[in-house]
Amino acid sequence: MARTKTYYYLIDNLTPEKGEVMKRAMQTNSSIESITLRPREGLVEVIATRDVEDSVKIACDIAGTHFRIKMKKKKAFL
Repeated sequence: MARTKTYYYLIDNLTPEKGEVMKRAMQTNSSIESITLRPREGLVEVIATRDVEDSVKIACDIAGTHFRIKMKKKKAFL
């Protein structure tokens, strides 16, 4: 089994409803182990065997959100 890594993405206009749509869209990718959404922070945390930025961008288009940046690590939000 391949080694997993955690990736963080900052998403604009992320609501709980749009997050669930994104989650369902990203679950089709076999590289993804788990997806954690934090709508209040606009953060998506993905544990995967490879970087899935393209899948996150497609899921953003499907959900009606906007992909802002890929973060190197989780940063504290105020």
